[in-house]
Amino acid sequence: MYLDTGCTIHRPSIDAFFSKIDSTGLVMANPDAWPADTDTHKLDSQFFKDCDAKMYKRLQSEEDLAQPFFQSTVRCVGGAFAGPPPLMWRLVQVMLYDTSVITSSTINDLAALSYKYAPITSSDQPIMSLYFHNHKHQYRPLPYRLPFTDEIPYDFSERLEGGRYIVTAWHYGAYRPKAPKNKKNKKKKLHA
Repeated sequence: MYLDTGCTIHRPSIDAFFSKIDSTGLVMANPDAWPADTDTHKLDSQFFKDCDAKMYKRLQSEEDLAQPFFQSTVRCVGGAFAGPPPLMWRLVQVMLYDTSVITSSTINDLAALSYKYAPITSSDQPIMSLYFHNHKHQYRPLPYRLPFTDEIPYDFSERLEGGRYIVTAWHYGAYRPKAPKNKKNKKKKLHA
């Protein structure tokens, strides 16, 4: 499991990632637009054709860019080099993976893809998706809810009032989203 150092762990049931989610032979992470916009938020949006139109056209002919892409470790927000943190970078992530997907060639394969498409991307996110989703067919989304429970293993923020989140992403200072307040009883706590 990869857990970003600043993620918030809300519940002691983090072991559910291992006991209730089968990641055998897989890399599991949330699609970047999870749970909304997964039909419109596709891998092609992670590459910048204006940076090198010829390279982008080659990429389109070689890869399936209609796939959703998953959140990896660092994502640039607002376009490449949009400004200093927190406007530019959003550190997010929980990835659950079977260590068997990491082989002796994984690092070299990822590096080759990264060097090949570096001029038209700004992060590791599209490279990781190309490799594990398109090339290896080992990507699956994390379940939004755990089976037989209403626990939500991971989300970028607490979107559901009273949601039983296990982990949410880390955010810079004042940009950290707050759980919505219950209008009827502001002191009501989320489920423990």
